[in-house]
Amino acid sequence: MKSLRTILSQRKSARSPNSQVHRKAAVDPTRSRIMRAVRSKHTGPERQVRKLLWELGYRYRLHRPLPGKPDISIAKRRKAIFVHGCFWHRHPGCAKSRLPKTRREYWIPKLRKNVHRDARAFKQLQSLGWDVLVIWACTLSRTELVKAQLCAFLGPRSTKPERRSADAAPAPLAPLRVAKRNRGRPPSRIAGNPLRIEPPAKLPSQRSPDRRRH
Repeated sequence: MKSLRTILSQRKSARSPNSQVHRKAAVDPTRSRIMRAVRSKHTGPERQVRKLLWELGYRYRLHRPLPGKPDISIAKRRKAIFVHGCFWHRHPGCAKSRLPKTRREYWIPKLRKNVHRDARAFKQLQSLGWDVLVIWACTLSRTELVKAQLCAFLGPRSTKPERRSADAAPAPLAPLRVAKRNRGRPPSRIAGNPLRIEPPAKLPSQRSPDRRRH
């Protein structure tokens, strides 16, 4: 039987960085800097989709605490929108989703885990009664196509009039229609005109009713 010292020395040699199992390829500093700069929220594609929704007249909430934390959600319509990067979420058939040439033993399990997590979140949302739409970043260059996709998914917009902002110009007044009998009269003499100046009401007489004239 092997002694305890022999077993411990073998484990230590297996954990050493020079061993064949734990040997790693050199990390490219440029790629490392690019990957660290990737955001999880408020990305460029996400802001572009939000701008399109606002132009179409839809109002929404951001990053609601739901399964998968959808980028955009509309509660009254039960709609959830995910804006996915083609590389991180593995867009099928997209040139931007190809794997790096180095460190594939790291990237393949990591990206596969992202795909499984997305599928699990979509299933949970659908079980809660939410509809799910995925907008891929590579399709945002075709603006009209994305707009049509959003309108078909969200349905007709609300017919409720928009609230007037404080800086908006006031609505023009309707022209005053003047009857034929009032034509030629000044505005202050026309009945029903808001510019008409009404004469002051007559005050009651100050004479006492018991006072007699001598």
